[in-house]
Amino acid sequence: IPCMENEGFSAKKQNQQFSINDEKRIITGPAVIPNKLIVRLADEETEGLLPGEKYYVYFDKESIVKMSQRFLIEQRIKSANLEHNGGPLDDIFLVESWIIESDMDKAYGMGFTKEELPIGTWMVSYRIDNDDIWDNYVKKNKVLGWSVEGVYMMNADKQNQSQSEYIMNNIINIL
Repeated sequence: IPCMENEGFSAKKQNQQFSINDEKRIITGPAVIPNKLIVRLADEETEGLLPGEKYYVYFDKESIVKMSQRFLIEQRIKSANLEHNGGPLDDIFLVESWIIESDMDKAYGMGFTKEELPIGTWMVSYRIDNDDIWDNYVKKNKVLGWSVEGVYMMNADKQNQSQSEYIMNNIINIL
């Protein structure tokens, strides 16, 4: 689901990139990258935080596999919207979904690097037959990221960690 600016945070800061096939009108990119911190803003329903407070979430490889399978099981292939606004857009279709599983993955042949997209990354390709979205968003490089909509259960301890605490805990676990 294209995501350009959301709640004051810009996808531009995430250095997200896409592979675009103009002839086939297909845009490909990562849906979810394992263990990548994703900044969120708390709302009235976020347990343990005040509305407007920043917090971070991330998904491990196993969670990403489950998420990608659930997305397909629920047949959400035609559920793309723009900026989480409104119902599905017409003529935008998920045409490919896969998890990067090896150093020889086709994602790396599309120009993505292993540093950007490690093994465990969920990749998606959308065919854009909607002329407005193709001409005014894809061709003008306004699509800056995907956002997989869903309600996710979060570990309360991890939910309240700052980015530096998260990184420190990972270093400790590695050591």
